[in-house]
Amino acid sequence: PTGRSSTDGTSVYLPPSIDTFEDHEANFAAFKVHTTLQATRLTHGSFDYVDGGDGTYLGATVRTRDGSGSTEDPVGRRPAMRVYYDRFEDRRLITWLFALVEGTRIDAVVTREYPGIAPWLERLRQRAADPRDQHRRPTQRELFAESLVIASLGFPERCPTQLSSAALDLLDLVRRRDATVQDAAQAASMLYDLTVAVPNVLP
Repeated sequence: PTGRSSTDGTSVYLPPSIDTFEDHEANFAAFKVHTTLQATRLTHGSFDYVDGGDGTYLGATVRTRDGSGSTEDPVGRRPAMRVYYDRFEDRRLITWLFALVEGTRIDAVVTREYPGIAPWLERLRQRAADPRDQHRRPTQRELFAESLVIASLGFPERCPTQLSSAALDLLDLVRRRDATVQDAAQAASMLYDLTVAVPNVLP
């Protein structure tokens, strides 16, 4: 949940050091959590997205979207995730939402399958959900996005603005045991629509 490292689908890349906590033991545990999260992305299909494929719980509707980029790839040169992102008008927003939702799914997998690491993952989630200093007044959409982050970490009661049951249900859905990256992609698509419906104005 904090400091997620990037991967290329075949390798795991981690920071050379972690100083999240003040003591070495805690930082070593945090490093193990990050390693496990990244390895779990490889073993649980984070890089296996198929354009327009249905998930276990959600049917795909992404092919019906008309984004700002080209949605056709007749010779198959573009990665499926790039095709997915290009279907949305706000590519930056959908990229962020997919990372959030897929991270929620992977966190749930690690919590279930690695009980020895789960307490440290929970501690990192707690830390990531702490209130942030606001240097400026956020818009309604920014408050909604911040609430999505906090709810994805498992603390909806701390959200700065109330989320709809639809948004919370989508996050809960990708935490289910058989949820796949296809479910995460469709859930992110649905959260995209909920997010852009929030006025990007001061409350």
